[in-house]
Amino acid sequence: MKLESCLNIAKEYLGMEYYSSLNIALKQSADFSVLKVSRNNENVIIEYGQLASLFRGLTLLKEKHQEKQFEYTFRAKFKTNGLMLDCSRNGVLRKENVKEM
Repeated sequence: MKLESCLNIAKEYLGMEYYSSLNIALKQSADFSVLKVSRNNENVIIEYGQLASLFRGLTLLKEKHQEKQFEYTFRAKFKTNGLMLDCSRNGVLRKENVKEM
């Protein structure tokens, strides 16, 4: 996924009005495990090592939208992150159910 596509998703996710009120600087780190998000009023810096971290940073930004100043640092413990689907109750998740998701 290209960074430009990610930014379009971010605009939609955060809401264009909120997104356009911020000066968001993105910095890709050579260290895959890093995620740093800092906000100082309208200025936001998201330093990320992989796209999954970038989306996590955007989620954090949305979660803390009322805070005008914060700093968050996270280091991943694994090289890759995945998705876990668990929607079964006393049953087995079938391939057809996964395709519906």
